[in-house]
Amino acid sequence: MEITGERRSLKVLVAADIHQRRGKLDALLAAVSREKPAVIALNGDLLDVGANYRGQVSVRDCAARLAGLPVGELIIVRGNHEDENWLEFLAAWPLDSRRPTLLHGSTARHGPLTIVGFPCLLGNQVPFEDSLAVVDGETRPPLLDRPGEIATWLPRLVRKHGAPSRALWLMHEPPSGTPLSERTGPVSGNLEWLEAIERFSPLLVLCGHDHNSPRRNRRWYCRIQDTVCVNVGQDGSDGLCHAVVELEFPRPTPCLPTWMVVRAHPWGESLCVVPDRGAWARP
Repeated sequence: MEITGERRSLKVLVAADIHQRRGKLDALLAAVSREKPAVIALNGDLLDVGANYRGQVSVRDCAARLAGLPVGELIIVRGNHEDENWLEFLAAWPLDSRRPTLLHGSTARHGPLTIVGFPCLLGNQVPFEDSLAVVDGETRPPLLDRPGEIATWLPRLVRKHGAPSRALWLMHEPPSGTPLSERTGPVSGNLEWLEAIERFSPLLVLCGHDHNSPRRNRRWYCRIQDTVCVNVGQDGSDGLCHAVVELEFPRPTPCLPTWMVVRAHPWGESLCVVPDRGAWARP
């Protein structure tokens, strides 16, 4: 975090759906070297259950590359492709020297920024859930065994952290009913996530999962009431689709940012988000 006088700024780089692809991992390293973020958030599907893409690295090589990224904090949110392969990934991760931050219906704090990470409702979440105690030493009950569980854990987090919990939400699956995902089918997103956004009005939500709709609809972000929602999923190229979020805070303790600028790559566009004033396109 950069502190200059009363100014406190923070930069976060977010990407999803890397799927162990060598070109995407190379591009991620290049983006991190260029942007020098304080936090990297990998928003699900950094692994690949079915080995569906050409040019993929092994699970162990993927772990080694990510562990070596030059960044202070690395956050991982589970996607539907983090399955049994997660056990091999974690076994290859150098936990004795560096521990990632795993978010699964939980929060992470970096300086004044509070980040909420959602679970993924698709696939097998058990290996990821079981690893939480290994990585951060905190044992949590399974989140998804009961219908409507989001009605329990999310309000609890919001009550605990207050207004700062509305700054930045990470979810692999998008909220349903937006131009950032299909209308129906396995990548159409979650109605529960949409209802949570409408209820709590976070400033910024970043998702992935649907690789095609943003390009087809020519929309990298949309509005849900006063919330800006951005899809950082990948396309078929070797370049990295990602967002760089620059935030400025009024104080060093947890709070909402004064403003945040979201830059979308490779779209070459940006927008500014200001609490209580919504978002506007930045020239």
